[in-house]
Amino acid sequence: MAKTSVSKRSYPWTTTLDGKQITLRRMQPCDRHALLAFARKLPADDLLFLSVDITKPDAVDAWARDLETNRAVTVKQIAQSQFWLNPAGTAAENSSDTAH
Repeated sequence: MAKTSVSKRSYPWTTTLDGKQITLRRMQPCDRHALLAFARKLPADDLLFLSVDITKPDAVDAWARDLETNRAVTVKQIAQSQFWLNPAGTAAENSSDTAH
């Protein structure tokens, strides 16, 4: 039987990444427009790895509902507006000016 891991971290959370201090927070439905804008700038090949088409408002609205009901947890970096996709294929926010 596979074991599942549960994060007990609370947010906002501050850490150091690549020598820079960053603060992470849980994303909220109000992040919807920034996520849509980010997704629409992605190359089509990057979108192939996602299980949901985040360029579609209906898909992002469903994500926002899942955030509100705690069915989904997505984390972003505070004080920046540019998102990136982490290796798990979920949206996060990057502290630099370059999307990864």
